[in-house]
Amino acid sequence: MQKSRNKYKMKQFRKLKSAYGITLITLVITIILLLILAGIIINLSLGENGIFNKAKYAKIEYEKAKIKEELELEIVDAKDTIVSTVENNKIAVAKYVANQI
Repeated sequence: MQKSRNKYKMKQFRKLKSAYGITLITLVITIILLLILAGIIINLSLGENGIFNKAKYAKIEYEKAKIKEELELEIVDAKDTIVSTVENNKIAVAKYVANQI
């Protein structure tokens, strides 16, 4: 009876020992996978073509387009001002000529 009890305890101990081994292996594999994923995410975020560099480039392009649009609006306003000034001068000249006749 004592022998079978010892065999039973040894079987349980082996199962328990192997269960710890599997858990440790699983933990190591999980940590390795997390490190690999972290490396990929860091590379995608901070790399040469990363998200942050793309955001900087997009900001620069946005600022360029904004300045270009503001300049185009100023040019249109300046042309309108010149045209209205020329028209006002034509009217003034026409009135002056009409008064001279």
